[in-house]
Amino acid sequence: MGPMTDAARDPKPSLPLAALAIALVQGLLLWWLSTGTPDGRWPAGDPRVMLPLVLLIAVLPLSLHLLWPFKRERVLHLAFVTGAVVVAVTAAWFAATHIGLDAPGSDRPRRRYDDGDIVAAFVLPLAIAWLLAMPLLKLRLTSGRWTGPYPSLFDITWRGALTLAEAALFTGVFWLLMGLAGMLFDLLGIDGVANFISEPLFAMPATTLVGTLAIHLIGASAGMVDGLLRQLLNLLKWLLPLAGVIVIAFALALLPKLPSLLAEGQKVMDAVWLLWLVALTVLLLNAAYQSGQEPPGYGRIIEQTLRVVPPLLVIVAATALYSLALRTSLFGLTPARYWGLVTAAAALAYAVGYSIAAWAPGRWFARMGGINIALALALLAVLLLSVTPMADPLRRSIDSQARRALAVTDAEARDGALRFLGREAGAAGRTRLEGIARLSDAEGGSSALRAAATLAQRPTDPRDDDDEAWLARIELPPGSPALEPGLQTALNSARVKDSYLYGVKRMMLLRSDFDGDGIPDALLLESEDFHLFWLFGVGDDGSWTMRSNGMLGRSGTRVVDLRAALQGGDFGTLPPQLRDLRVGDDRLMLRPSDPPPVPAQD
Repeated sequence: MGPMTDAARDPKPSLPLAALAIALVQGLLLWWLSTGTPDGRWPAGDPRVMLPLVLLIAVLPLSLHLLWPFKRERVLHLAFVTGAVVVAVTAAWFAATHIGLDAPGSDRPRRRYDDGDIVAAFVLPLAIAWLLAMPLLKLRLTSGRWTGPYPSLFDITWRGALTLAEAALFTGVFWLLMGLAGMLFDLLGIDGVANFISEPLFAMPATTLVGTLAIHLIGASAGMVDGLLRQLLNLLKWLLPLAGVIVIAFALALLPKLPSLLAEGQKVMDAVWLLWLVALTVLLLNAAYQSGQEPPGYGRIIEQTLRVVPPLLVIVAATALYSLALRTSLFGLTPARYWGLVTAAAALAYAVGYSIAAWAPGRWFARMGGINIALALALLAVLLLSVTPMADPLRRSIDSQARRALAVTDAEARDGALRFLGREAGAAGRTRLEGIARLSDAEGGSSALRAAATLAQRPTDPRDDDDEAWLARIELPPGSPALEPGLQTALNSARVKDSYLYGVKRMMLLRSDFDGDGIPDALLLESEDFHLFWLFGVGDDGSWTMRSNGMLGRSGTRVVDLRAALQGGDFGTLPPQLRDLRVGDDRLMLRPSDPPPVPAQD
């Protein structure tokens, strides 16, 4: 069956029941996967299976709905099979390499890699690659070609982006209405509606069904989407002259200062803002160029002036790339710097390509369409390689930081590299750190390096600590006695029972008579924000028990000042300003407000 045009494929304004059935199954599968997450049941307990399943269940139905008119095409079937294999294999490899598995028989699962890190290191690059690949696939289905004609690719790309944005907005408003319904019924004392709405068994299928409904409704209104797209682009293009003025003014101001900035050596300039300038200007240039079939309509003077902008963007992008490269050479590679370098290289490529397009003979920026296609294919290749062992950002970063830890002589730089391996690089980073901790002097190690590597293996999340490591987190003011065995037992027992204490990262233990019985007690404070306390007392037999816990009420004193006073041993007890109020069997504490400030004396 040959390729057909969009016009021939546009469905009638109806909702295919098969699409809604697929969306329902998708939501139920996502719910099933979520049921094993709290207790680590399979497949949730095995990230090598869980991550590929989640991605495949999320991406494949969404792709099918966006390409629904072509569901019988053989090219689409081959593309889906290829994409599913790529996602499954790369996700399983990433999970096995960087997320890791819980230790066998462990009753306290160890967090190997945060969810946010997984999204940044793997899911986000894969999602961007998907966004780049989908228009190319649809172009192949509609025109029989992968890379042209550019006007068709332009329309497909922007229409797809607008469809996803409108579907997300539709789904968001749906949930606003559902949340409002729950609140309204709560006002009547009927909490069953809110509880039902929040249940994953309802929420996940409802989300997939509503999103699918939105995509197919938007697809049935192609004329409206095209009109909205043209309106949006024609509005955005009038911001290009302003962006051009900013680029010209900034580049002219940057050029005389660039030699002195380069001579500083460590950091030329914050590359993030430079890259934002390039990205927004590139976006507005595309809004003005659109499909390339019509001039932007600025008038000859403005159109000719805008030809100067891309060459000046080359200076801005090159400065950002140099700054990032210099930081990387000094402080080693990290995933953030890896993607910063990729972004800066892409910005420089766009600036150079658009400079060629700007000064090519013929229509205004006549070659921009071909340059966009070439750079999209190159960026797609880079993104796909980044989720494989060949160009994995985390693996490259681990290699870079491990070399830095062995090569630098500065203790602070060495410790920074080791901390990255132990706390930010997942299972593979910890494996490399363990290897460094075992290096002999003949193998390039040293006693200082081995000690620092051993210290860096301590996890940052207290939930990953064993009892001894968790107790070592407790800070003692000067002059405090060591923790007695009985107090250690009471502290660990309280940690097991109290979920708040279980996750506290920073603590201080104070010794004083807090209950007025003449016997010193132990007060454990959460010293990150000073919100919580746990009071322990000792009995006649020397055993310690937790007697009280609750919230700390404090004045407006800064946390840093509180911590400094405690670390200096400057603390004690004060009598209450007001006695507590008894109401029946309840005790109400009267907390006076802070005293008014004392006026300054002349």
